Amino acid sequence: MTRGRLWRLGLRSLLIQCSWNFKQFQGLGWVYLLLPELKRLYPDRTLRPIVQRYLGYFNSNVFLTPTIAAAVLSLEYQQRREQPVPMSPQAFSEAVMAPFAAAGDAFFWGGLRPLCCTLAVVAGFLGYWWSPLLFLVLFNLPVFIVRLAGPWFGYHRGVMVVQLLQDYRIADMALVLKRMAVVVLGGIAAVLCHQPDVGVAFSLLICLSLLLTVFMSVVLLRRGFPLYLVIIALLLMAGGIDYTFFIG
Repeated sequence: MTRGRLWRLGLRSLLIQCSWNFKQFQGLGWVYLLLPELKRLYPDRTLRPIVQRYLGYFNSNVFLTPTIAAAVLSLEYQQRREQPVPMSPQAFSEAVMAPFAAAGDAFFWGGLRPLCCTLAVVAGFLGYWWSPLLFLVLFNLPVFIVRLAGPWFGYHRGVMVVQLLQDYRIADMALVLKRMAVVVLGGIAAVLCHQPDVGVAFSLLICLSLLLTVFMSVVLLRRGFPLYLVIIALLLMAGGIDYTFFIG
């Protein structure tokens, strides 16, 4: 599969839930996602039974589904070339859809979305009219990147794409994002309590400082720093800012 076809696979995933139902869940959208490449692989007389194999239950995280689809198509291409595969494409999709759903939902819906919403609420408190747009950009930009880059990883790694969940520590990152959302809420609450009439320049400084704090905290935790040391550093930094700008 060329890079352009992998990108089209990611774009087609935007419609995967258009035919959602209580029997197959995302099953029809899953077949819609695979169908163009299956048509390239199999002639019309053999295509029907191949498609029917996938016309069943399927339900996973919508943002990681293109990654699974690309890995499945990679197995289909290997089978078509009569190369040995560790498991059948259908068995692989049935095996990985639940782990990808758990990791993806925890990261995107349980971690990234609350953090982006918190940052948008902070911008709204500070008087910026574009705070709803900030939420849409912060959340949808990484989501769109995952939709487009995921198929490349899935196709070239095949069944080993599941190792990405461990390599990138998706579950741990979800917990970190949840904690960072609490840190941001606590920081803005303290600022508003001390100085409710915040000027434009000072409010912009607050936003940039919070974003930088979140980024550095995530980097430190990813590099293996203990969580309690990061929390102590955040408390010391908050105390220093409080003393410098409000008490001292």
